[in-house]
Amino acid sequence: MSEPQPPTAPVSARVVGPFALGERIGDLVLRAVLGEGGMGTVFEALDTRLQRSVAVKVPRDAGMAAEKLLSEARALASMRHPGVVTIYGVGEHAGVPYVIMERLTGTTLGDQIDARTLHRDPFTVTEVLDLVLPIADALAAVHRGGLVHRDVKPANVMVCPGGRMVLMDFGLFETEAIAPDRRVAGTLPYMAPETFTNTVETRFGHLVDVYALGVVIFELLTGQPPFAGEEVMDFYRAHTTFLAPPVGSLRPDAPESLAQLVDRMLAKDPMARPADMESVVWSLRRARTDVAAVVREPPPLGVLVVEDDDAIAKLVELRVKKTAPSARVERSPDAIDAMKRLSGWTPDLLVLDLHMPHMSGVELAMHLQGTPVLDRCVTIAVSAGASATDRALLSQLGITRYVEKGKGFSEAIAEHVRHLVEGKMPPSSKTMRRGASDGAFLNALGEAVLVTDAKGDPMQWNSEADRLLNLEGFTPGSTESGWLERAGVFAPDGATPLAREARPIGRALAGERIEGQEMVVGTRRVVVSARPLRRAAGEVVGAVAVFREVTGKT
Repeated sequence: MSEPQPPTAPVSARVVGPFALGERIGDLVLRAVLGEGGMGTVFEALDTRLQRSVAVKVPRDAGMAAEKLLSEARALASMRHPGVVTIYGVGEHAGVPYVIMERLTGTTLGDQIDARTLHRDPFTVTEVLDLVLPIADALAAVHRGGLVHRDVKPANVMVCPGGRMVLMDFGLFETEAIAPDRRVAGTLPYMAPETFTNTVETRFGHLVDVYALGVVIFELLTGQPPFAGEEVMDFYRAHTTFLAPPVGSLRPDAPESLAQLVDRMLAKDPMARPADMESVVWSLRRARTDVAAVVREPPPLGVLVVEDDDAIAKLVELRVKKTAPSARVERSPDAIDAMKRLSGWTPDLLVLDLHMPHMSGVELAMHLQGTPVLDRCVTIAVSAGASATDRALLSQLGITRYVEKGKGFSEAIAEHVRHLVEGKMPPSSKTMRRGASDGAFLNALGEAVLVTDAKGDPMQWNSEADRLLNLEGFTPGSTESGWLERAGVFAPDGATPLAREARPIGRALAGERIEGQEMVVGTRRVVVSARPLRRAAGEVVGAVAVFREVTGKT
């Protein structure tokens, strides 16, 4: 059965150059325009015989380009390289020659540079080498085939899926035996000096491509070409007169071998450049080896000291700086300031004073539960005299490193910092014995604190909680006297029983954070704040409630 034949040229088709979209030329149907330039047009077409998309290159001046187009097609067809577009065939339609090539998909290197510039995300040296090595290797193959590209630039490199890099736009390709009447052509920011002056010597045309690739590498490393301008003469003077800035001064992380290579590729004198693209390829490979061998310095140690005593905070900072001179040390006089800093920065080390006004260090640690801070940094609790209950709750929060203020305090801090600098985790404090006070704490204001398990059963409490809430009859961990089942808990009116799910601890176990819920326990009116206790993965494993008595008996 024969295939349906599309019309030769639909009435509604748009005419582009010598052809119209929808026009049939041989087995091809032109479907879209991929690109237009001074040298011609590239169409996307459907090969109706093989049912595949192809690209069709049509010169703008058919009368003068036929032989040149055929010569270029023959040269490219003889090449087998992933960086060179595959030629499928040549033909002629209505007296106009054309070349059939593979249809490439992807983005241009120019598009990638624009995107990185927009997002202020410069290419790493490794990324630059991974991009330009295939381009240099493809140009080496082109030069071996007796051709010179003459318009190497990011817009003429297609980055295909899988990372394949392909040279595009063959409109300015020339043979190495460049004709005496050749015209000046190229893209201004990437043109070699001898191209501007029309003094490219026979057999050295490939050095034009060496220069242009040097500009591309410079742009990838620094974000812009070495020379800019608005008029042709601006570029003429820059390329023929001014020296390009040493790339090593703009990218100090680039290995010396790469910086020197780019500087040589941008030499004004073609004879001072690498002799051929093969030399460039080998130099780029060496640079990649040099990059892999570089031992990168770790980023500076980040330290946040949360301490209300300015003298102690300064002492800690001096000790940190003495042990790690390049460390970034910030000081917060209170927990509120610390939370603001930690919202945009996670330090490597958090030195946390437990007893500060308004909000204690333990409360700050509870605020940080469920955030990446406590998971990603080493936290050292410090105090002039932390109680066993303080340290037990810190242990449940995952903070097991504690340094007592007093004799040997600064030396102990320095030891922790030294371990961090050496890549070791600071030694944890000794394992704490579980007991009646494990997991509870008494803060500086003397508030009553109760810690429950995931069921709401009271596990630990301090003496204030025992006094205020009359917990003598409770056994830690017992199920028959669970806190959430306790009778005598009322709404603020003192008469309406408060359901277990409405109680602060019940709400905290459901994942809520409660601030200042008023209720009546027995005969005492209290205001309660409660927070869920979570593991790093976010699982609620208990609750911490702080009770403050506001009146006497109701």
